[in-house]
Amino acid sequence: MIPFLLKKSVRQLVCKQLFSRFFLFFLFVTLTFSSRAEWQTIHSFEKEWLVFQPSWKAFLPYISTRHFNYKSKSVLINPTDFPKGYLKIEASNNYTLFLNGVFCRKITQGTLIRMNLDSLSRKQPLADRFVLTFYGNELNGLPQQVFIEQNVERGKITISDTFEMKVREGSGINNFFALAILSLLSLLGFLYSFFPKYFHSYFRFSDWLSWEIKDVNIAKMPFAFPNLVVIFILSLVTAYLAYFNGLLQTLNQTFTLGSSMTEIFSEAFLFIGTKTIVAFAIFSLRFFMYQIFCSLFKLDNLASIHFFKSIQTNIQFFTLLIFSILIYSVYMGPIFVNNLYWISTAVDVYFLIRAIYFFIIFKKHFKFNPLLLLAYLAIIEGQVLLFGIRELIFPEFM
Repeated sequence: MIPFLLKKSVRQLVCKQLFSRFFLFFLFVTLTFSSRAEWQTIHSFEKEWLVFQPSWKAFLPYISTRHFNYKSKSVLINPTDFPKGYLKIEASNNYTLFLNGVFCRKITQGTLIRMNLDSLSRKQPLADRFVLTFYGNELNGLPQQVFIEQNVERGKITISDTFEMKVREGSGINNFFALAILSLLSLLGFLYSFFPKYFHSYFRFSDWLSWEIKDVNIAKMPFAFPNLVVIFILSLVTAYLAYFNGLLQTLNQTFTLGSSMTEIFSEAFLFIGTKTIVAFAIFSLRFFMYQIFCSLFKLDNLASIHFFKSIQTNIQFFTLLIFSILIYSVYMGPIFVNNLYWISTAVDVYFLIRAIYFFIIFKKHFKFNPLLLLAYLAIIEGQVLLFGIRELIFPEFM
């Protein structure tokens, strides 16, 4: 028996080494082939500012001797003249920004904002040009540092650049995405190295095709430490998704000028930390919800299996989703535009397919009354589309 055990242990050691090297190679390739952004100014508005005259109901050229104390100044922009252009605003005062006379956003003093002109064109396809108006109680003269820029690829990011604490203009979000990839790969590597059985159980994608329920012993211990590690990784993944689809969508890559990397990322880490704790509580408490409803519908012994399959399918789908977004965003750099609609649609389709998948495998293995099982899944899985994890990821899109 000893030779066989020795042979098996050696094979497992080799597999672990190969898997660890795969993670390192994956990280190296991701960081090496990521583009580093360099912004180039292509247009300035120094002599193009306008002021609106209510009596004439028209825009007139700005004249400093007459319009210096006007509280609003405007500029006309034709996005088609600047393909792949970004409007750059370095705010020297507090502004309220209006787009075609409609409130767009507030801008605080000392922030840098880049707005994708192509994205603005898609949101207002009937407008051939935009009227961008700056309003401020302390706006004397013209808003400073308003340009149109384009992103130019300067080179490749190296691993040393990723950990460099110097903040480059426009590269903060890009570096943060790279660190997000590193953190997830580290946690997955930890799970594989110390709990390989659990890793293979949760990341066995063949379960979608085999229609089998395996690892019943793991499912019977939902709050064992390895299971808690998996739930924590899943919670972190959903927190990253909430950040990318919520906070990033709202702030549009806004940074504080002159801040250190710690100051720039502090708000992001606080947001992600809070979301991770909330998600961890939600995922953990769902086990007790499953127990309550399984008891009501007389579905004995289903709660632990349902909890296990829920965590398994979630971590498989959301891990693939977050890595796809991360890799694409690091590759695209600052020109990355988060498409909230398509991501939300993909999540909805996933939950629908998962509900059908659960109905088939639970009916096959437990011989439950189909109507009771269908009613149970309609309540438990249906509420996810209304609140719960979906609400956690897309709070502003509901």
